Amino acid sequence: MEVGEAVYLVGLFVFYTQAFLDTTMIAYVIPQETIPVLKAVAFAFVAIKIALTDYSHSSVFRGLVVLLIVFASVLTNRIGGYAAPLQFLIMVIGAKGVNFDRIARLFLWSSVVLTLVTISSALSGAVENVVVPRRGGAVYSYGFYYSTEFSAHVLSISIAWLYVFRKELSARVYLPALLWSGITFYLTNGRLSFYLTLVIVFLVLIADHRSKKKREEYRYPRILKFSFAMAAIVSIALMIIYKGGGFWGSINGVLTNRLFYAHEGYVRYGLTLFGQQIQMTGWGGGRTVWAENYFYIDNSYVNILIRFGAVTFLTALAISSLPYARLRDSSGVVAVLISAVAMASFVNEHLMGLSYNLFALMAFASSSDFIAAKKDSIVHSRGKNQGALNGR
Repeated sequence: MEVGEAVYLVGLFVFYTQAFLDTTMIAYVIPQETIPVLKAVAFAFVAIKIALTDYSHSSVFRGLVVLLIVFASVLTNRIGGYAAPLQFLIMVIGAKGVNFDRIARLFLWSSVVLTLVTISSALSGAVENVVVPRRGGAVYSYGFYYSTEFSAHVLSISIAWLYVFRKELSARVYLPALLWSGITFYLTNGRLSFYLTLVIVFLVLIADHRSKKKREEYRYPRILKFSFAMAAIVSIALMIIYKGGGFWGSINGVLTNRLFYAHEGYVRYGLTLFGQQIQMTGWGGGRTVWAENYFYIDNSYVNILIRFGAVTFLTALAISSLPYARLRDSSGVVAVLISAVAMASFVNEHLMGLSYNLFALMAFASSSDFIAAKKDSIVHSRGKNQGALNGR
């Protein structure tokens, strides 16, 4: 492991830890300055990594694109008042050249440890175990800000688990993911995350079976390349055309009012280029909120478009889709898992949340699942030719 990569991984661990803690009740009992300090430390490590690896080796065009994206994020911060897009980009761009398998393992085991710490903190009484009302009773958040945060983290752990063990897929890999997802569903009634896990495991099973059966002939379905674009288009279309009652009311019920609040956000605030301040009021953190005052946009695509603006929205889609441009045709399982994030982002607001979406960091990282760079292919080809000449 190179020094620059090690430095980035330390920074990523610090950033990830503060981002994860910020979704739990632990954030309410630690000193108020802890999260900002951890965030600053993380960015310092990323800055050191960038200085060590020297971005000047990149093409002029790529450098200009990166500067343009950063500039757009700065405008979003200044005009819309949101720093999240800029922070997201710092971590994504900083991952350039870092081994993504190491990022995934860091994400997986950090998630597992932090989830266990959070649950233990709630059960021991160190932090509040928030009671969340549900039809016919109530569930607990087990130390998380809200019960859906718990189920969303478990969904992310399942996706990371399947990625890390993608070359060893068997019942020993599938069953643990289904087991902890089922337990979380039982504890929190997080239906959508559980159903998504079932769909994801099924699709991964098919992709793995087909790749082993067809071997060299296998190519993952091209439509997966457009997962984020399709999910975004459907989200925006539903946001605009939604009407309460009848068919739409039934769909809205299945999606637990997500269509209603997406449409409500569109009607109230409209769309902007660089975002706008929006007050969202949810039931997290143990707060009591009257139904008429509740307003929260769970769909990532609508959330980003309305809150952060069209520029950040398009940037997030481009970054999320970028790994497909370099992904090998044979990497069907990875393609499915990236698409799983696109599906999950339809029902949660975590597309730009790195404590949930590890594949955003794949945009500029290195991976064995990527097509070899041209210069690597040339070197490999020369080696083969030289070997052939020596063999004559």
